[in-house]
Amino acid sequence: MLMNGFASLGDNFHKKAIVSSITTKFLNELAEVEAVAKNPKVAYVVPFLKKIPDVYDLFDSRLSAIFNGYFLSDKWRIADITAWRNYYWSAPTSEDVNSDLWHNDESRVDTLKLFIILSNGVTKDNGATQIISIQNTKKAMPLGYFSRYKILKPARKFLENTDLINFMTGNNGGSFIFNPQVCLHAAGRVQSGSIRDVLCVTVTSCNKSRNLIENFQSLSIEQEKLVADGKSITYR
Repeated sequence: MLMNGFASLGDNFHKKAIVSSITTKFLNELAEVEAVAKNPKVAYVVPFLKKIPDVYDLFDSRLSAIFNGYFLSDKWRIADITAWRNYYWSAPTSEDVNSDLWHNDESRVDTLKLFIILSNGVTKDNGATQIISIQNTKKAMPLGYFSRYKILKPARKFLENTDLINFMTGNNGGSFIFNPQVCLHAAGRVQSGSIRDVLCVTVTSCNKSRNLIENFQSLSIEQEKLVADGKSITYR
């Protein structure tokens, strides 16, 4: 399913009632952030699991089977869960506003990210995440791709070929999975007057069979500690 390093799950993979509950709580929490944020580029809900524990219900047998298949076992864990809103921001295309320059995450190779769209109207020209397959990412590197801030002309021209770009479009509940280390990707900027809300689940392999209850409990504690230590931001 992830031979190219990514896969779209469509708009109807997750149960609508679960997505609806997560969306409602996300919007309620976001309203508190927006009440104090002044013209932000992006706003986050933290600590996420304490405020929106419903995300646990997304992990049914079908979703777990996808991760089992990718990691060839049930030895994987959820490393992080967060959600944010992207706002329109006027800036040159050379400026990295919200991770919208081509990049990888400089993370473990055995990492997957699940994105679930919590808003509507995410299109090619309005907020869609852009992903280049593993195969084409490998072609871009020797052409002169070094980092999001250093891309030589041949590599830049290669990455400007829209036929190679996979736009992750969709509406509320639409989702996709990708490996953020082996696939170059970029956030799509939202149009003036628009926003894009997204839930992100980061999954990595581990050395023991997963126990989702313990996983969620420990991750929730980690998130709350980051907030208590002042290491989490709510907007920028």
